[in-house]
Amino acid sequence: MAENPANHSAASASDDAKAGLEGEPARERVDRGLSDLVKRAMSAGLEVASRSKDDFVRVATTEMRAWLDRLDLQSELGEPWPRW
Repeated sequence: MAENPANHSAASASDDAKAGLEGEPARERVDRGLSDLVKRAMSAGLEVASRSKDDFVRVATTEMRAWLDRLDLQSELGEPWPRW
């Protein structure tokens, strides 16, 4: 069976596109892709950490306020300080 020359040139163009983007070596493309992936992963991780910190501070603030609302300083301190 004979190969179709049009299919061969299309496959060749596809291989050329895979080999380099605008003449860029494949290694640099992989490095850039990994760099972008790491940047996106770090950004997502920092965003999650920031939300977690905000959630923790919100919960701690709520608990502290509830504890202070229940605190009875008169009974905690007992009798007034003696007068000398």
